[in-house]
Amino acid sequence: MVSFLNVKKGYGLFFIFGICGFFIGLFLFFGLVMIPFYDYGRSMFWDKVPTVILEKDMVEVSGGRRHSSPSYSPEVSYTYTYEGIQYVSNDVSNYDNVLAKNPNWLDRELEHSRQGVNTFFAWVNPSNPSESYLVRSIWKGTTFLGTLMGVVFAFVGLVLVRMSLLKAN
Repeated sequence: MVSFLNVKKGYGLFFIFGICGFFIGLFLFFGLVMIPFYDYGRSMFWDKVPTVILEKDMVEVSGGRRHSSPSYSPEVSYTYTYEGIQYVSNDVSNYDNVLAKNPNWLDRELEHSRQGVNTFFAWVNPSNPSESYLVRSIWKGTTFLGTLMGVVFAFVGLVLVRMSLLKAN
């Protein structure tokens, strides 16, 4: 009698690795692509409101690897007035690592703002004005990588599951 996971022949491991690969692929795709697109789309119709930067700092985030290049995270506090009420926020972006690749972005933008080239705006949620972002963006590299890795892992996982089911019977 052939069981569903025929471990004697070794195909049960293909099935287990296939299922794990499939779920890792789904996790990567939803975590790196779908959730950021949902947040971006949710904030599409938010209002742009002029802001005043109160404090800003770039903090080096220590990674687990010894010789990797440093990563940075912004700590920004800003205030804005929406419908006559003043709010203070420190949410920089709909992405957690908005400045990890370009730590000097905030300094350049603040310098342009001081020179009158542009003003800082916050994206404010009209139904909950205390929710806002300074930067509303989709990272093309993360989206591409999340799609590619998610599809590859899910496809290879499904192939392994199919192989294990065909060979076990």
